[in-house]
Amino acid sequence: MDILIEVHSATNGLEGLTLTNAVPNYDLIITDFKMPKMNGLEFIQKLRENHNYRQTPVMFFTGYLPELKEHAGNLENVFLFDKPFISDKIKTNIKMCLKL
Repeated sequence: MDILIEVHSATNGLEGLTLTNAVPNYDLIITDFKMPKMNGLEFIQKLRENHNYRQTPVMFFTGYLPELKEHAGNLENVFLFDKPFISDKIKTNIKMCLKL
C-alpha cells in the first residue's frame, strides 16, 4: 500500500501561522522552539486559537527542554522531543499521529 504524504515548510512561526490559516487542516505539525520572529511555544499558543487546529498533534523539538517543562502540562496533544533526538522514536510518533 502506497501512502502519499504532502509536506509544507515554514522558516519561522509567523510563516507557519500563515500556512495554517491558508490550509484548513494538517494531520501533524512539527515545530522547533528557537525560531526567528515567533518561537515554537508562541506558535503553538496562536495555533490553538484556530478552531481547526485545537486538537492537531504537534511534535515540538527543543534543546531547551528544562525551560519548557513548566509549560508542557498546558500544551494539549503536544509531544516534546529533546535535542539531539532518536530518529526511530520520531518515526514511531509520526506513524502514530498519522495513524499509519
